Amino acid sequence: MGAAERYPTDGYLPPPPAASGFVPGAELGDTILDCIVERGVLGDLWLAHQPRLGREVLVKSILPDLAEADIQPDKSDHRIQALARLDHPALTSLFRCGRHNQSTYLVYEQVKGMRLDRILKTIFGHHAAFAGAWDGATISSRTEVSRMIPKLLCVEGGWQSVVAQWGSDLAAGLHHAHSRGVVHRSLWSGNILVDRDARVRLFDFWYGDDLNPNVVSDLLPYLSPEEVNLKVGQQPVHDPRGDVFSLGVVLYFCLTGSIPYPVVRAPAQDVVLYDRNPPSICSQRSEVHRRLERIIFKALAPDPSERWQDAEEMGKALDAFSKKIRSRTHHKGGIIGGLLWRLGKVWRTGTIKNGPSLVRGRS
Repeated sequence: MGAAERYPTDGYLPPPPAASGFVPGAELGDTILDCIVERGVLGDLWLAHQPRLGREVLVKSILPDLAEADIQPDKSDHRIQALARLDHPALTSLFRCGRHNQSTYLVYEQVKGMRLDRILKTIFGHHAAFAGAWDGATISSRTEVSRMIPKLLCVEGGWQSVVAQWGSDLAAGLHHAHSRGVVHRSLWSGNILVDRDARVRLFDFWYGDDLNPNVVSDLLPYLSPEEVNLKVGQQPVHDPRGDVFSLGVVLYFCLTGSIPYPVVRAPAQDVVLYDRNPPSICSQRSEVHRRLERIIFKALAPDPSERWQDAEEMGKALDAFSKKIRSRTHHKGGIIGGLLWRLGKVWRTGTIKNGPSLVRGRS
């Protein structure tokens, strides 16, 4: 999603100018817009409903200037058709697309859950106001959270087992898409939902076939070197190994609370320092197994030829690790205890205050 205007404190953002035609109450065929919940580079994300079907959906409106100037209709139609054919438990479904006031819009399945980046920001203490981390597009109520979090945390094998299983599920979803010619190109923790059953769901594939995702600052730390180093006018990269790299960054962040390759912010162009070796996960989190670290570091190789060559291969390695670690341990304390204590304090007070940190070296 990659929006600069993110984390609305009141849960919703004001609507765009009425001239766009996308306003609360606007009818898009069988779909009625309710409120805008996020603004991104390519367009806005709306909460909507379909009265005849009795369900809530999400609508992604593509900005008119992008749809007309930078996105070729024949290519975009082909990509939308390819997205609509995807059918996998780890992917959200695209129901249909249409045109409204010269703008393209996409109607997606609404997944009840919480975005992974917001879960991680809560866990690692990067987001002080818990209430501001929720919105109507990704969570329905704190009651659902109370049901989801125990499933998320209370598993054999601990947090690393959860992360490995999430990685395996996401890799399976990516392989399903890759085998049908679809590369995500904008995979980051903000495009992953943890649903009410603590399962991960990937959504918001990069729509602009002629646009490079490296224009989105939120995505830079997650993009592969071949994506980041694309120049204006160059042909976009549609290499599935770029998604493998991005998945590696997501899993690294899940375990450490930091990105593997630092980003230097500059007025002209941000630079990702791929020439620096990522800090060891095990040196930051002593309970993480070396085997899991090796799986993730292979995905993070700057050279595509040194990575996992497809998402299926990576997913099988993660799944095997997750099953093995769950069968060997009944971990109940340590990082999980800290997570439960921290999230319990959040539910009671609505904010994260002083307490045991999950980041090594802090208390």
